[in-house]
Amino acid sequence: MQGLYGIRRRPILSSGTGLIRSEDGDMLLRPTYFAEGTRYKPVFGGNVFLSHTLTSGPWTHHLTLASLENGFTFITAEGEALAPIPSNLYQPIYTERPALNVTGRGRSSEVHASTQALSDDIQLNDEWSLLLGIKDSLLRSDSYNVSSGEKTLHRKDEGTTPFGAVSYQMSPRTLTYLSYAEGLERGGVAPATAANTNEIMPPVRNHQVELGLKSNEISGLFLTAALFEIRRGLEYLDAETNVYLQNGLQRNRGLELNASGLIEDRLTLQVGLLLLDAKIVRVETLRNKNAPGAPSLTLPLTLDYQWNDNWNVSGSLYHFGKQSVDAANTRELKPWTRVDAGLKYSMRVGERPLFVQALVKNIGQPRTWVSAAGGQLVLGPPEIWKLALQTGI
Repeated sequence: MQGLYGIRRRPILSSGTGLIRSEDGDMLLRPTYFAEGTRYKPVFGGNVFLSHTLTSGPWTHHLTLASLENGFTFITAEGEALAPIPSNLYQPIYTERPALNVTGRGRSSEVHASTQALSDDIQLNDEWSLLLGIKDSLLRSDSYNVSSGEKTLHRKDEGTTPFGAVSYQMSPRTLTYLSYAEGLERGGVAPATAANTNEIMPPVRNHQVELGLKSNEISGLFLTAALFEIRRGLEYLDAETNVYLQNGLQRNRGLELNASGLIEDRLTLQVGLLLLDAKIVRVETLRNKNAPGAPSLTLPLTLDYQWNDNWNVSGSLYHFGKQSVDAANTRELKPWTRVDAGLKYSMRVGERPLFVQALVKNIGQPRTWVSAAGGQLVLGPPEIWKLALQTGI
């Protein structure tokens, strides 16, 4: 069982980043206002698994029945609609703070998701195994008028999808596999900059094929490699109408490599590489354009060094390649890199362990756009310093 509760103690006024309308950086900001009292009711969630093993001739079957449930209710305090503000990306136009008036408080939306799945993991012999399964997914979304409490949208989508995989044990430490899966996932929400702000998109189906390898041949080092293709419904902000919509298909093809483990007695490595070719298909005017908000390269690297029995020092680097801002590929974000560093001290207080950790994220605070996902630009985070204390019970 899991739960979450959050509340905004103070009002939030956000201008968004606007839709860029010209090469000169002209843009239209669509400000939004969340008054004090916006909160999530506790998220509910639970997972139940039942498993059974049986034999059928030379084959061994591992049967699993799973049920997963989660959802939440969003309570908001709404303010009056604010007029769009014309501005410019390179030469911002400053305006007076708008008047902020609360128009109502109440339930804004409810979301519920559930999945039931049945799978059979069949051990054919010492080298080969086969996984077959089917799952049924239900997604329900309701939206309400905050002031009146009237339901303004009810969406209920259900789908049954298959999944499966075949794997071959090449050696005691190396496994190869080929997998296929279909899924039903929640649609996006139109961003604040869109003409249809906050409209919930219908769920989309995705299809994924993956060919991979997992190996622990090098003692202490775990290696994985995978080639994959994912097809899902395309969501984007239309540059002409400023409407966030679903249209066509996004096809992601990529190569993912990962390595983790000890490379020396005191040095731990985690490194990955994701090369992604995300294209738009089935939309004639955008065919073979790069899908917006999808970096062409992702490179995470983390090193952790055990200085002695008490001190650990760590460093991380995250590099992201260029990505298109819009579906028409008229603009793109440059590659960017984030660097983090941390220091941890371990000790014992009586019978209990105590850990003191200091962490600095985004060292140097490079000012850059980091994402164009969801139809709007996102600024990189500031330099953040954290101090944490942790102890056992």
